[in-house]
Amino acid sequence: MLVVDTSTQTTHSTLSEEVIEEVIACARYGELEELKTIINSFPVTHLELKDNLGNTALHMASANGHLEIVEFIIQTLGSYLEKIINIQNDSGNTPLHWSALNGHEKVVELLVKNGADAKV
Repeated sequence: MLVVDTSTQTTHSTLSEEVIEEVIACARYGELEELKTIINSFPVTHLELKDNLGNTALHMASANGHLEIVEFIIQTLGSYLEKIINIQNDSGNTPLHWSALNGHEKVVELLVKNGADAKV
């Protein structure tokens, strides 16, 4: 089941739950080309959508060490990145926490370089 946290999100009425799940799954499993195809079809703000545990695509890509996907998300979000780079999931973890916990040093470096705050 996927939920949308409306407190931080814009209108996503055109996006089905299936597409939202696909965005997060692509980030989780490292499917960059498929993620690009989906994101090119919808507004970039859909990268902020959360699963039922509060994880975004950035959480999933970071937790699994998918550096190319993290780079793509950062580039795609542009100035919008600062709104979600430090977003916490339901357990209070950020993408930075997950990448560090799982030993993905290059992802950690990239997130910090782009504004991730270790104090969150």
